[in-house]
Amino acid sequence: MLTSQRLLGTGLLCLTGILAHNPALAAQWRIVDATVDQISESVGAPPAPLLHLSLPNAGAPFQDGLHQSNGVTDGYVVWGEAELDQYGKWSDWRLYLSSEVDAPPSIDLTSMQARFDGLELQRARGQYEGKLGWHLDSSIEAKLGLEQAVPITQVGEGRYTASWQVYSRWWTSALYSVNLTFVSFPEGTPWTYAPVPEASSVFMALAGLGALGLIRRRQARQAVAA
Repeated sequence: MLTSQRLLGTGLLCLTGILAHNPALAAQWRIVDATVDQISESVGAPPAPLLHLSLPNAGAPFQDGLHQSNGVTDGYVVWGEAELDQYGKWSDWRLYLSSEVDAPPSIDLTSMQARFDGLELQRARGQYEGKLGWHLDSSIEAKLGLEQAVPITQVGEGRYTASWQVYSRWWTSALYSVNLTFVSFPEGTPWTYAPVPEASSVFMALAGLGALGLIRRRQARQAVAA
């Protein structure tokens, strides 16, 4: 006759099998500040301060080694203050981590290097058109990912910076300087990673539940016979 201790042990064995096959959650990060400077208009052009952007507002968190997803594609990771002109039009600048690249964002604290291959500079615009409501649009201004790892520097507890220069791979070849400050982000963010269990995990879970059912039926029959 199987005791309640054996029943509990069987259940724990099933849970252990599921956890053993579940991939670990990726570390979460958030860019909390960024600056972008346009240094020249094209390859070979003389350097000149053409555009300086300060983006101090943290946007969506991202996870190490994963393209962003949760029903939303390419959420912006940091943004600047909105500007309003005399005609009532507003605009702001944003950095996105596009998923249209092979390498997702990654931060390696062992080698102190990070990859932001999909980093894009976009400008969002909006205008209120009375009964028609708001008209909104956005456009890519530059692709700022370097397509290789960049060195990072720790500047505080869980706080790091990365800087590089890159020629945009968009409609112009302007040279940009990028500086990011990012921090480790605690669990419980709106964007969490829920890995799909492997087939072996599902099989072990079903097998464990079946075993528990058999044990309970056997105990019930023995109780009636007694």
